[in-house]
Amino acid sequence: MKVKVEGSSKNKFRKKISYFYLIIVLIGSFLLFSPLTSKNGEIISFIDAFFISASAFSDTGLSPIITVDTINNFGQLIILILVQVGGMGVMTFKIILLLIVGKKINTTDRMLIFTEQNLTNHTGLVRLIKEVFIIIFACELLFSLIIGLHMMFFYHYDCLKALWFGFFHAISAINNAGFDLTGNSFINFSNDYLFQGYIMILIIIGGLGFPILLDIKKFIIAKINKDHFKFSLFSRISIYTYFVITIIAFILICLVDYQNLFINNNYLKGIFYSLFHVISARNAGFVTTDLSQFSQASQLIIAILMFIGAAPASTGGGIRTTTFALIFLFLKTNLFNKNDIEAYNRRIPKQTVYAAFITFSYAIFLVTLATFVVVVFDPQSRLIEAFFEVCSAFGTTGLTLDFTQDLNTVSKLVIALVMVIGQIGIANSLLLFTKDRDYTNNIRLPEENITIG
Repeated sequence: MKVKVEGSSKNKFRKKISYFYLIIVLIGSFLLFSPLTSKNGEIISFIDAFFISASAFSDTGLSPIITVDTINNFGQLIILILVQVGGMGVMTFKIILLLIVGKKINTTDRMLIFTEQNLTNHTGLVRLIKEVFIIIFACELLFSLIIGLHMMFFYHYDCLKALWFGFFHAISAINNAGFDLTGNSFINFSNDYLFQGYIMILIIIGGLGFPILLDIKKFIIAKINKDHFKFSLFSRISIYTYFVITIIAFILICLVDYQNLFINNNYLKGIFYSLFHVISARNAGFVTTDLSQFSQASQLIIAILMFIGAAPASTGGGIRTTTFALIFLFLKTNLFNKNDIEAYNRRIPKQTVYAAFITFSYAIFLVTLATFVVVVFDPQSRLIEAFFEVCSAFGTTGLTLDFTQDLNTVSKLVIALVMVIGQIGIANSLLLFTKDRDYTNNIRLPEENITIG
């Protein structure tokens, strides 16, 4: 006997979203490969163009070339568009355009945006997208102006250059992309703590996730009106996990790299070195110093942060904060011999925890396999360099140990593929290699136990 699978329709939407993403990456590749984007008349290779396009659309920031020296203003604008569309989502922009022209949002578009943002509730879907778009767009404009004025007053940029600098980096930061117009990230701003503060705020806004931003907005309005507001379970777990992991990583790096951070620098600079790179590792990819100067222990901590990534429905990648939190809660529950996984006086469905373990397992397999391939095809690389690069790609972060430009063609393709998977998501990526199945066999085989561990 065969029965309908309820998730089959959603899988079709997931496939469609994944195909949209791949098509956009290819379009970006051809545009960056064209003479229209060349700065000095030398066209970059198609592999490099594909790599940069995948990096921009996945909001990663890794690049095999110094983009500011090779790609002209038009090419930089293409990168910025890829970053913005990749960060907000393809369907988000389609919904906004339909709203602008006054057209109705059909059921298919609603399902596509629901699937793209990996939401759990259809209620108020269009309103959510509209309000989040306004919040993100307003933050981008505000910080574009703030950073632009900062560059004018403190670095004596002319008005147009300052505004373009602010506009580019505000979008790059809030979308957790890591692309820059300096050629060496923010190393020149290592002593400019105010500038670093702007960037860290934008990274956090983009990394928290769209539903959380809406919850924060509702919370602020409720406080102003002296009303009661309760954060959703998703927001509570995600916010708590995001900041606890950040604080723990910050303390660990301060301890294991005490000599580099505080003995060789003043305490304020050491604190900002650690804090900026811990926040940047959540998905942004900006640096204020050469990461090779950190100890291997700190590099491993940063790699783990990139692997975990940001919140779901955010501009970041990785396994996501909620996946990590559910695995931790499961282990805690198992340790104390409890039956239910609980958080904030709520019981979490075991199916959700099971899905978290599936995501985690596939992610471990992907990162391990990609690291192995990079080490094989780039034998001059150290294991920590390859692992760091792959975690950066999977987490769509963009941090590197100055290794990206040394990758050969095979390694570039592997890293680019990992970036795309990090953007699409593990589950959606697997669907690209499976056939649509509307039916499943309802027959269950006999059960037999085996010995483990």
